[in-house]
Amino acid sequence: MEMLAFTIYTNDTKLAAVVVVCLVAFSSVIAFLATRATMKRGSAGAEGSSYRYHEFNQGQGSPAASDSALIRTREYRQFDEYFRGSLQMKDQGLLASALRMRKQGTETVRQIPALYCIGKHNEMILEYNHIGHGIEARKSALESLSHEEEFKQAAMVFFPMFRSNYYLESIDYMTCCSTSYEEAEYYFAKLKEEFPTDASRARYDEFKQKQREWGRWYTMHRAISMYFYSRATPQMDKGKYAAGLSVMDVILANAQQPGYNLDYEEYSDVIDDMCALAMKLFMQKAERWSPGYSTGKEAEELGCILVKPIAYLTDFYPDCLSKDRELFYKHYKSFALVPWIDKVRGWEELKALMA
Repeated sequence: MEMLAFTIYTNDTKLAAVVVVCLVAFSSVIAFLATRATMKRGSAGAEGSSYRYHEFNQGQGSPAASDSALIRTREYRQFDEYFRGSLQMKDQGLLASALRMRKQGTETVRQIPALYCIGKHNEMILEYNHIGHGIEARKSALESLSHEEEFKQAAMVFFPMFRSNYYLESIDYMTCCSTSYEEAEYYFAKLKEEFPTDASRARYDEFKQKQREWGRWYTMHRAISMYFYSRATPQMDKGKYAAGLSVMDVILANAQQPGYNLDYEEYSDVIDDMCALAMKLFMQKAERWSPGYSTGKEAEELGCILVKPIAYLTDFYPDCLSKDRELFYKHYKSFALVPWIDKVRGWEELKALMA
């Protein structure tokens, strides 16, 4: 049994662990929905989830000779150079440059479906696991699956080298970035069919059970976001702030859509967590920052983490109830402590609003 703390608000603070809901068998379904292994260094996509080799091979067959030859082509070598460069940039905290380089690498292989899908997968990893841009990560994941058979075969070629199954990862990420039970069920079913193990079947069955119990998709999606972090206690905090931000980005972007229909308290709850996590993620990435770079360069590379929370807060604050204004003003003051915040897109608008 896993304990999941839901929280309520007073006028100026978030009370940790005030309401605790015991969700029987919750841990396995959410752990699957949110599974992300420790990020690994390597080539051509070895940053995502690490799945056991026998699970990858089961029901997958063997790659064709033409697919294996893919890694010996000039196009792949060029593509791989872009990706290796982006890994180095990412590890130095140069997030915006790393993403640009991945996009450039993907563009060079646009006419090669298998490599194009891998490129989109690699963009998804950076957007979801490092920057916290869920809408963009969702789009990248969908594009990575746009040539499914070619992608599947390429994933089989690369897995023995990098122990990372890109095809499975893209499907898995879509279970976190889905915008309805129907869409999530499609990807759960695909995992069960493409990777038929006892675990995948059990996860699908448990997903269906939670769908019956929880009703609204927002309930499930919010629970997924909260798997990655906790503001209650350091012991409960997994520290996966980018992933949490990514899921909340998808939630807020669909706040008025069927299955979500967030009320005021739910919307303000998500924005509160988003603002707090954005600062935590910024501090995580700033730890890797080289002191040799200028503040302007730092703003260019790390400002992408703060753009969306600032935009959501700017949009929400005019409708913020008086009882919550102090809480969100504190988030504004927290953003203001970033030395180069005035260089972040949208900051001046928020600053004028708060004046």
